Amino acid sequence: MPINLSNLDISLDSFNQAASGKYNIGQIKLGADGTSVVRTNSRKVLTFLNKTQIRPEESLAIKNAFCNALQREGLPDDALADIRRKLGLRDSMRETLKAGNIKPLSAAEVREIIDEYAGTINQARGSGKPHLATSDDFYRGVSQETLDSRKAVRESRNSRSESLMETTVGGTVNMMLDLLEGPSGDSPLPFASKAIAREICQVLRSPRNLSAPGSSLDLTVAHVTLKHGDSGTIVAKFSLGDGSEFSVDTNMTRAELFAQMQNVLAPKPDAAPEKAPEEPPKAPEEPQKAQSEAPKAPAEPPPPPKRKPLNPMFESVVEDLRQVFSTVKDPVVMAAKKSQVREGLRKTIKGVRLSDETLDAHASASVRQKLSDPIVDSLVVALREARGIDARNAELVHQVRNVIDGDESIDAEELVGKIIDALDTPQVDFTANLDKAVEDDFDKPLNINELLGNN
Repeated sequence: MPINLSNLDISLDSFNQAASGKYNIGQIKLGADGTSVVRTNSRKVLTFLNKTQIRPEESLAIKNAFCNALQREGLPDDALADIRRKLGLRDSMRETLKAGNIKPLSAAEVREIIDEYAGTINQARGSGKPHLATSDDFYRGVSQETLDSRKAVRESRNSRSESLMETTVGGTVNMMLDLLEGPSGDSPLPFASKAIAREICQVLRSPRNLSAPGSSLDLTVAHVTLKHGDSGTIVAKFSLGDGSEFSVDTNMTRAELFAQMQNVLAPKPDAAPEKAPEEPPKAPEEPQKAQSEAPKAPAEPPPPPKRKPLNPMFESVVEDLRQVFSTVKDPVVMAAKKSQVREGLRKTIKGVRLSDETLDAHASASVRQKLSDPIVDSLVVALREARGIDARNAELVHQVRNVIDGDESIDAEELVGKIIDALDTPQVDFTANLDKAVEDDFDKPLNINELLGNN
């Protein structure tokens, strides 16, 4: 059964137990049963094994579960608000996700917070429930010098493992967040995002869909379920790659969500036509003889034939692809993007000195991946819609990834042309000839080739 990350019920004792190691190195990850947490990336010596990934959605869900566990122990609202700020949590899950930089909850953070409030919690528990153990219990007899040394080791190991993790959501969750925020600047809306927005508009046009609290509806273009929440807003539930489920409240009513999807799909108003420049005054006419003696200008070559436009949705994918290729081919733009990521890495990896080559490699990989993922997602959907499941689709997508990764042996413009040809595949209308192929009295055998138009 999939784990619902938005409805975790984990005890504070489980968090306390996970954060009670000698060095307390590592981050908190959800247990296999979904009702407990464990510590991962906790190796002190074999640090190359500290590479367990914790997706941003899981990190956010665990932090919220930790705060909920503290709330159940009776902590006051002001203390909970302070803890949420320390953990980087905003007022709503949607706001936190959109802000990005969702780091995993570290065992050291759990230890620090529980130590601070253990007195209040143990007093509220009384004698009927086991008291929370604190650092004073775990490290009794250990000198402050040793504790400081362990802290330095812990921070070094944690920073290395955290630097390898993605802290911003991607995929369908990110596309939905972008749709809820609305159009931004001149950036075209990716094809896959348009498909989601278009289907939401289509299903919400029926007054029966999602009109009653508790009603739900599955989208077909993405692994998303929309539900009419108890508070009157629409909640989007996503199926993640590992089988778990994750919900985000759109904070929009049914009508507001419909209006928002129409807004992001609305074409931009045409720009005002430019004013034609005034024609310069005509020069006085030359004598007829001089005109006849003037050399004739060579005839201009005919303009290249215009390409037949594709389906507007496919045209958007092609435009996005050209923009991505243009970006990766521009060394100045790529250098600026990598520089921003490098600065972020320097701030994230505190206390660890990495070589410029290592930083540059991490930054380059991060930039190229962020450029690759959205356009590849859109292209996969577009190619499948254009010509169905076809082995050639995977080859085109593979070449696109290679171009973005810096493969100079592939002609990017030629590849775009191949993709345009693939997207221009005519669709077979299986019903076009049905009415004229079938006789009313059924005395004529059906001809499958005739139905398919293969005369």
